Amino acid sequence: MNRLPAAWNRLSVGLVGLLLVVVGLALLFSQVTIHPLSDWDERIDSDAIDRAAHQDWWTWVLVGIVALAVLWGFRLLATLIRPQAAERLVLDGSEEGGRMTIPPGLIASAVSDDLKADPLFEDVSVKALDDRGAKLIRIVVTAPAHRTYDEVSAALAVATEQIEAAVGDTELHVQTMVQFAPPRRAR
Repeated sequence: MNRLPAAWNRLSVGLVGLLLVVVGLALLFSQVTIHPLSDWDERIDSDAIDRAAHQDWWTWVLVGIVALAVLWGFRLLATLIRPQAAERLVLDGSEEGGRMTIPPGLIASAVSDDLKADPLFEDVSVKALDDRGAKLIRIVVTAPAHRTYDEVSAALAVATEQIEAAVGDTELHVQTMVQFAPPRRAR
């Protein structure tokens, strides 16, 4: 998951968790017989909500809360959008006179062909994705169990560096995943 949607999800879960802890503690303190904690609910001004509801500013506070809740909800729903194929990438060097674009799928295809030719890998999958606005090339390789992670990561580092050199400082990111095939049993 991208950093921004993950941050929204964590913040939302944190706020809900904090709210539940506060409500739980409030209910617990209302049931105990410790003097400063047991009478906290008697100190609440029950007429304050009624007085606030008749003020002019209260409507605007409610409108703000509703607007914030709607925006927050849409942002959380946007995190559920599945990754799609990335359509095009605007390369560095593009100016007002024109734009240099390339489909990231072509880069993914070239990387896939290079990695499939390497006998180090049993299976290679390279996809160009648009994951909630972040363009990335996801490389997933499967290596035999007798290979080391250092060997696999060294081979992937070359491909990653080539991609980064080709696209420059664009918004394209490279994501690599390594899987090791389980060892085969001798029959």
